[in-house]
Amino acid sequence: MAMSASSLPTGVDDAGLGSRVRPSDGPAGATPTATIRAPLCGALRHGGNLALAALATVLVVFTSLIVAGAVTGHHFEQVITASMVPTIPVGSLVVTEHVTASSLVVGNVLVFTKPSNVSEVIVHRIASITRAGDGSILVQTKGDANHAPDPWLIKQSAGGAADRVVYVIPGLGTVASEGRSVLILVLPALLITYLVSWSRRRYHAMIGTQA
Repeated sequence: MAMSASSLPTGVDDAGLGSRVRPSDGPAGATPTATIRAPLCGALRHGGNLALAALATVLVVFTSLIVAGAVTGHHFEQVITASMVPTIPVGSLVVTEHVTASSLVVGNVLVFTKPSNVSEVIVHRIASITRAGDGSILVQTKGDANHAPDPWLIKQSAGGAADRVVYVIPGLGTVASEGRSVLILVLPALLITYLVSWSRRRYHAMIGTQA
């Protein structure tokens, strides 16, 4: 016996297959908000975690280098001028060791404070050494790319010390400087964002537990 669509029992479709009629999720064409929001928030949290991990790795590397230098007596200096080109390109990172002044020889590259300006650090090569009778030395320095020697003499006592360059790493000085800037500017912002996100998750979890 045929039945009209209006006489079909509840829960039976007009094809007579017995499938249940699902309640409407909302107006036609509407997209459930939770379906989009959950993956988007998850992706943002994942991206934030990856960024924090990358910055933490950079911070650990720089800290390790500083600690290692302090333990071994080495230190690092960024070269920002072209006075030692092509031996030491601009943007290089030089690694120095602490040595006695008596062990210095012509040709060594030194890192020292500029005599006429204590806030400026110079990376130049020893052009000549004059030894006095009391064991002290007078060191004349010169940049490889400069035509004339530096207009000063560095006097060191017999038991004095100097920072002699042992390694040159081209480009790493610039990378270190940029990395420092990124850490100073970005890391606090990411930490704040992460803490806010974590607090919100904790709050919603507490509300859900109490409900």
